[in-house]
Amino acid sequence: MMAEKKSIVLGIVAGRNPYVERFLQNLDKSGQYSKIVVICEGLKPVAVRNMVTVKQDIEKSYYSALREHKVNVLIHFGDIGCSHWKANGTQVESISDKLVNALIDSCDNSDIEHLIYISSSCVYSPVKSLWRTLGEEDLGNLNFENECEERLSEKKIEEYISENSQIGMTVLRPATILGPSSNVKYLVESNYWQRMSVINSYPIQFTHEYDFIDSLNVVLDTGATGTFNVASKGVVLPKEFSNIVERKIWSFPKALPFIAVNLIVRILTFHKLNYYEWSLFRHPIVLATSKVTDYFGFTPKFTSAEAVIDYLYSNDVRDMEVFISAGDMPADTHTEKGLGKWFSRIIRKR
Repeated sequence: MMAEKKSIVLGIVAGRNPYVERFLQNLDKSGQYSKIVVICEGLKPVAVRNMVTVKQDIEKSYYSALREHKVNVLIHFGDIGCSHWKANGTQVESISDKLVNALIDSCDNSDIEHLIYISSSCVYSPVKSLWRTLGEEDLGNLNFENECEERLSEKKIEEYISENSQIGMTVLRPATILGPSSNVKYLVESNYWQRMSVINSYPIQFTHEYDFIDSLNVVLDTGATGTFNVASKGVVLPKEFSNIVERKIWSFPKALPFIAVNLIVRILTFHKLNYYEWSLFRHPIVLATSKVTDYFGFTPKFTSAEAVIDYLYSNDVRDMEVFISAGDMPADTHTEKGLGKWFSRIIRKR
């Protein structure tokens, strides 16, 4: 049974991601928590009531901080996003293992009642079959030659929770998160879909930053446990990106051998493409999100297209400290024409 809201001490393992600051500001408005303990290596000063910042390496156990401040609800952000996009080789595996081991050790020595773990849509991996949306229950029916680090981390934590039933766990699997706080440094994949696509490719899905934060708030409010996909409304076709970014995008046939595509991409963009990235371009992951709606009544306020536009626009004018809020979108938002017109209108307003 979850503690009363007035006695909840919320812990946040921040990791290196750009969304924690806005999430903290959102929590401050609610005023629901007696204390908020942020565990991170570094965080910009944020004016939040009753907040304590514990600066430490999150790859090492932080149970002492959890015990000292009597944290009973813990959100683990880790490094949001698929590890395949960030790096390759043993370094990623080592970082992932350290993060999970530190989390398990910290929970094992604390009084955590509810763990909210942020995973990634990449646990499903690109499916080489006819395109369809993937629900949470589909993961057990998919056969992968190699599971990504995020899925291995999930399984390790699930095994621990099954042996420690006193801890309730919620796993959120967001599609790629984009929004005003997004940063190219943390979203390397944005450089790819801004430059190239696959001819007759399937649609791509995103989670708007604000929808992601709202989903976290809903989980905190209800205390419900389970695994849930999170994504914004609709999808974006690769051909629509040319209108959004206002530049020509190189498109490759799906049947083109990977070695040829890799060579062309290196010549055009100076980027070394790995096989996982090419597979994801040919078979992008699109999530079914009916479960989170059924359980929480959660309905995203934004579309995947708005996530892309807000991300690109805010990065373009980041120095101006522009705050982008939800606005009325034209009825033809999901068409090339609608996206192009809306984005052009934003540019003119500048």
